[in-house]
Amino acid sequence: MAINNKIKIKKIIAMGANFRPDATAMPYSNINKYWKYRMLIESKIIEKDTTKN
Repeated sequence: MAINNKIKIKKIIAMGANFRPDATAMPYSNINKYWKYRMLIESKIIEKDTTKN
């Protein structure tokens, strides 16, 4: 984007560009917590849960 645009871009921020939920991105103990939380979120989406928590 910064190379191909004709306008001057002063700063570029890349967030989570190389995020992979494995031992290279986070400790192994956190990977299990991540997947459990993700499964909980997906189940709430399927249930169409509208609570704030």
